[in-house]
Amino acid sequence: TGKDGRTALHIAAEGGLMKWMDVLLAAGTDPDVRDDKGTTPLWTAANVSGPVERWRGMTRLLKAGADVNVSGPKKATLLGEMVRRNLRKETVELINYGAEVNYAINGNPSPLELAESGGYIDIVAILLYAVQRDLDCFMRLLSVETSI
Repeated sequence: TGKDGRTALHIAAEGGLMKWMDVLLAAGTDPDVRDDKGTTPLWTAANVSGPVERWRGMTRLLKAGADVNVSGPKKATLLGEMVRRNLRKETVELINYGAEVNYAINGNPSPLELAESGGYIDIVAILLYAVQRDLDCFMRLLSVETSI
C-alpha cells in the first residue's frame, strides 16, 4: 500500500496495465480493496479515459470477483456512474455482470432515475429491459416453485 492507501492494483487499473492486473489478481490481490478515499480498483478502471482500456480493466476485475454493486467514493453505484456519463456499452455490460438497476445508496438516485432525469432514453430502455428480464426470470422461478 502506498500513498493515500492506493495499492499496486489501483495503479495498474489507472494505467491500463492489463498484464500487471492479471499478475496481481492471480497472486490473490483483493479486487475490492479500497484506498483512503474509498475507491476500489474497479472504480479506478472505470475512470480510465480510453474506452477500450476502461472496459478491459473493468472486465478483468469483474471476472476476478470484484463487487459490481460496490459503492464508490461519492457513495454511488458504478452502474449509476456509467449511466450519469451516458456510457451505453458499460451500462449493458455491468448489467450482464449483475449490477442492480434500481440500487440506490444513501438517498442518491438509482441508475434508472439518473437515466430518466438525464434524458438518456436509450439507457432508460436498456435499464427497463433489464428490469423486465429479471421479472420474467423471477416469475418463471416462482411458477416452478409453486408447481412442485
